This record gives sequence, C-alpha cells and structure tokens, in this order.
Amino acid sequence: VVQIASAAEARASRYAARSRARVDALEKLELVGRGFDGSRPVREVIQGLVDGVAREFEITLVSMYLPDDTGRLSMVGVAGYHSPFHVIDIGVGVIGRAASTRETQFVADVLADPDYRAARDDVRSEVATPILHDGELLGVGNVEGTLARPLGPSHVALAEMLARSIAAALRSARLDEERRERLHAIERVLEVSRGLV
Repeated sequence: VVQIASAAEARASRYAARSRARVDALEKLELVGRGFDGSRPVREVIQGLVDGVAREFEITLVSMYLPDDTGRLSMVGVAGYHSPFHVIDIGVGVIGRAASTRETQFVADVLADPDYRAARDDVRSEVATPILHDGELLGVGNVEGTLARPLGPSHVALAEMLARSIAAALRSARLDEERRERLHAIERVLEVSRGLV
C-alpha cells in the first residue's frame, strides 16, 4: 500500500511540475506578445517579440518573416544570427516550405534536410511555424537549435502556441498600420489641394 501511494504521489508531483511549466510558458508568451497594442510600428513590436522569445525561452536563434509586396518573405525580427537571410522565396528552404504548405516544419537534423539553408554552421535543428489568421498567411516564425542547445518536440509546441497567440494581434496591428498609412495619404492629398487652392 505504501509503495502504491508513493508511486501515485510521484506521478502527481511530475504532473504538477509539467502543469506549472505549461502555465509558466503561457505567462511568458503573454508577456512577450503584449506589444501589439497599436502604439508602436509592427516591425518594432516584432523585433521586441523575437528578443523576448530568445531571452525568456533561452532559444539561441529566432527570426520572423512577413510576406512583402513581391510575394516573398522579408525578415522583420532577428536574434542570434550573424548574417541572416533577409528575404526568402516562398517554397525555398525550411521557412519557405512552412509558408507554402502552411504547416509547421520540424527538422530534427538539418544536415539531413535537402531544403535546409544554413545561416550558421552550428545549427542542427529547426522549427518553422506559419502564422495564420482565417487561412491567410501573416508570417512565419522560425527558431533554430545549435549543437549546444538543440530543439525538440517541446519547442514545436511552444512555436505553435506563439504563432496562435500572435496571429490575431498581428492581423489587427497590420490593419491598424494600413489605416494609418491611408490616413497619412489622405492628409497629404488635402495639403496639396489646399496649396493649389
């Protein structure tokens, strides 16, 4: 009876520790994603988000890409890279593959993936997660693990939680930025009109 009770207590302790870790991760994600309140430009918020993910979750390499006007992915936030890829074609590399398939790409061994494009020699694993809102591709989040700090399934779950948590905020922030740009354009037209009058 004592053995059974001890085993049950050990299982309960392990479960409680896993639950605490999940709650801690969710709280960190919420803190990291708070910047999407419309008070700062989207690029600035994303850089803060990338820095926060790298710091809070101790991930060596983090980057985020948004679709640009040319149909490619442009880097808008980066942490840990010396010479990152600033523009990626959709369908090219692991990040481009995540964008084209709209599915998370977990590569446990990048050296065995023919699509992998190296930004650093010590990278060994990668998780590229599409950020989607109502089926629309808003961006791709990317984390890479090194020999010293490899990535595993828990990082896949973290990347997917992050993508879900910022998708709606990113969409809203992008719409706010588009509205501000239109308002500035209208103000410029009004200034020119006043000048002509």
